[in-house]
Amino acid sequence: MEYRQVTIFNAAIFEVPKHIVRLDIFSASDAKHGWQVRYGKPYILFPDPAPNGSGAGQSLEEAKEELLRRIALQALPTVVRKV
Repeated sequence: MEYRQVTIFNAAIFEVPKHIVRLDIFSASDAKHGWQVRYGKPYILFPDPAPNGSGAGQSLEEAKEELLRRIALQALPTVVRKV
């Protein structure tokens, strides 16, 4: 699996697999932080448990587990073919 370094808003650095992206959304009324799995549909967001980004590692691990689950499901054949 391909990985890349991602630095989040609080300067923490993570090794993140392809198909997982970081979302740090700041608005006047709210802030949302988390990792989104973009492999298959629907995309799913794993929010950080703390708004300061201290739980980003935990939510990244949850996102990785979901990514591996989706990859495993995609790898299964959907039709058995006669040769």
